[in-house]
Amino acid sequence: MASRSNLIGSKYKKKIIGKTLVSNRMYQPSILTEEQLSHKKFIFEGMRQSNAIEAYRSIRTQLLEITSKLPQLMDQGDEKRSPVIMVTSVVANGGATQTAINLAASYALDRNKTALLVDCNFKSPSIHTRLDINYEFGLSDFLNKDVLGVDNIVYPTGIPRLRVIPSGRFSHAASELFTTMRMEALFKVLRKRYSNRYIFVDAPPIQSCADTQILENFCDGVVVVLPSGTVADVQLKRILSGLKREKFLGVIFNNKYS
Repeated sequence: MASRSNLIGSKYKKKIIGKTLVSNRMYQPSILTEEQLSHKKFIFEGMRQSNAIEAYRSIRTQLLEITSKLPQLMDQGDEKRSPVIMVTSVVANGGATQTAINLAASYALDRNKTALLVDCNFKSPSIHTRLDINYEFGLSDFLNKDVLGVDNIVYPTGIPRLRVIPSGRFSHAASELFTTMRMEALFKVLRKRYSNRYIFVDAPPIQSCADTQILENFCDGVVVVLPSGTVADVQLKRILSGLKREKFLGVIFNNKYS
């Protein structure tokens, strides 16, 4: 009997890579100006709030160092994989989405790297709105329709070298969609598609949604955004105990809700 990994490769890989309706390469948004980036609170080279960009650069450096030592990401020739990092918060509107965008943007500042941001917050998606993405298909559509390929759901943004997979228009039964073999196969393809790409998953809050624990299985590490003054230390420890110890990378403190 064929192994599960072989089944995924033979049965689903052709559907995921091979079938493309209309390529999103036709969709090219205008590059965001410094004024627009500043208004949206996105980091960029030369921004006046140098403390913000330096903070994200510092986090980027730490994540690069940590992920470079993860056994599953060690260079194994043709099997080299792009790291997948989940960004979540302990509460709703805790700043995880804004943090995920800026983390991805910090990686994209390097001209030798690219970043991909995947919106897995089906209950409260906002990445497409924040980045002004006008999309036809997203992740949930892809998981529901075998005729869609990866190229149908990956969109360029107004930030150079940053790509986005929006949440999609089918927002029901997220847990069931996340547990499909098509979801598993998608991440296998995304990991191997570009060796210099870093993948960030914008996930729902830990406390309010069981989807986060499911999504954790597709990720190499988890970063938790903690808004100041929202939870006590005892509560935080209890919340974090729901994450896999080996996946937990650290906490990013957010001084204001985003």
